[in-house]
Amino acid sequence: MRCDSIEHLALHLAGPLRLCRADGSDVTPKSQKAQALLALLATATGFSRPRIWVQDKLWSDSPQARGASNLRQCIHRLRKEVPIKGEWLLSDSHRLALDPQFVSVHFGLEDSARPISSEAPEFCEGLDVKDPEFEDWIRDRRFDFEDKWEERCAQEAAEPLTAPAEIMQHRPTETLGHSVLLIAPPQSSDDELKGLESMICMDIAANVSHIGGVEIRYQSDGLVQTGLDDAVCLQVRTFRFGENVSLQSVLSDPKSGAVYWSDVRHLSSLGSRSFSEDYSSAVAHVTSATAVQFADGPMTGHSTRKAYRAICDLLTFDSTKFDACEQVLASFQDEPRSASLDAWRAYLRVTQVLERTASDRHATTEEAIALSRRALERDPRNPVVIAQAAHVALYLEKSSEKAWALAKSSVLCGPCSPIAYNHFSAAAAAIGESETSRIASGRALELSASQPNRSFWYILECFAKINSHDFEQARKYALLAHQMSPTFRPSLRYLIALSHVCGDEEGASAAITKLSALEPGFSIEQFNDSDYPTPTLRRAGLTHGLLGRQV
Repeated sequence: MRCDSIEHLALHLAGPLRLCRADGSDVTPKSQKAQALLALLATATGFSRPRIWVQDKLWSDSPQARGASNLRQCIHRLRKEVPIKGEWLLSDSHRLALDPQFVSVHFGLEDSARPISSEAPEFCEGLDVKDPEFEDWIRDRRFDFEDKWEERCAQEAAEPLTAPAEIMQHRPTETLGHSVLLIAPPQSSDDELKGLESMICMDIAANVSHIGGVEIRYQSDGLVQTGLDDAVCLQVRTFRFGENVSLQSVLSDPKSGAVYWSDVRHLSSLGSRSFSEDYSSAVAHVTSATAVQFADGPMTGHSTRKAYRAICDLLTFDSTKFDACEQVLASFQDEPRSASLDAWRAYLRVTQVLERTASDRHATTEEAIALSRRALERDPRNPVVIAQAAHVALYLEKSSEKAWALAKSSVLCGPCSPIAYNHFSAAAAAIGESETSRIASGRALELSASQPNRSFWYILECFAKINSHDFEQARKYALLAHQMSPTFRPSLRYLIALSHVCGDEEGASAAITKLSALEPGFSIEQFNDSDYPTPTLRRAGLTHGLLGRQV
């Protein structure tokens, strides 16, 4: 049972939007903008969205300063209209969120009491905000809701969906329900810092859920937690030091209290221009540490660990590990939280095509596209899923404009996601936005500072430096990638060309020798083949001077 001192709200989105207390009393705000704000947050992963994104949806026609002022007033009125014990609506200079400790969201799709023949209720029926951005958003959500209602009716009518045999050939043998991230409640006595702690925890939880395979739970006084044999507890504390804020994060065993990992990071002052970047970097840092615990930590379970290790192995570009990665990720294909794992399976196929290890390039391409589409259908707001769809669009569908649109969406949905910024950088380069690509790549490198497989992230920064024609720095990052992983073939390919253009012929020859040992049949002439994985070198014109060199 939950502690009686905690008040709870239920937000219903099927039919007219309704906000109700636990006793059933209706506290729905009268303002259409306030209702729209609730709908925007309730449909987000982790109930959290960037503040500027919400402002753009509700006041897109207003000057930025006026829109920001209108949003602040809307938040103030909403809190005043729904006064409960607890900070149910969280806000800072960066994000807005509903606290799931106080608010539960109901879409009506889980209502098994409705007969399957009943007409689908409209999503947020009657909600009408005269803003073109919101009108587009609500129209798309209503179409999505109708589609999901039809899918539910089909399932209840016992009409099983047949999956494509090509990508569903592995029978599921694992489940993802054993690993739990338990979020401890905020501890600060300072209301502003307490709200910040809640928001940080929710953003970390959302980022972990985007990776896939972990159940998120929120710890609450008086609530008995079970099934914690394979769990990690996350607790964050914030402290003021002058105008700045320090963030302490602890990962521990929820049963014994044993500490797995602890860290302190210093953030700029709340509301400052640099706070947003500090915040995103801190969330990415703790997310990485949490993922490492599920991949390599001392928990007793194995299924989530297998999935996380498979993703890490994909980023090594080691083709000898690809079959094992596919087998592990495919074994979770029927799990409800497996959309991101489908997206990583699509990423694997892109790598197989680019690295020339696919036995049938056409079939592998078709599988990648099918997996990417299915992942988007399952979790259309997951930044990892959207980013991998952009990757597929760019390299297999050969559509730079589609990749650019998806990549922009992935960064908007995942401002703390390094993989989103990486694919955004690649898409920007493909449409000629070299400066945007450079900035995004640098941001990806910052956000990935705590990620394993540093060679992968260094080579991505190498690509960005080539796009900005900074060949000396590009060579530096290619060399770092090679030093971190001597058998990482992409770094050797780029070292050959970059060493040559920088006048280091001895370095170019050494890289040729090493790559030839790892890639039988390699020749310099392949650098100009359209399907050889050096498109960044070709676009920069760095391959022409290499022709005729001896291997």
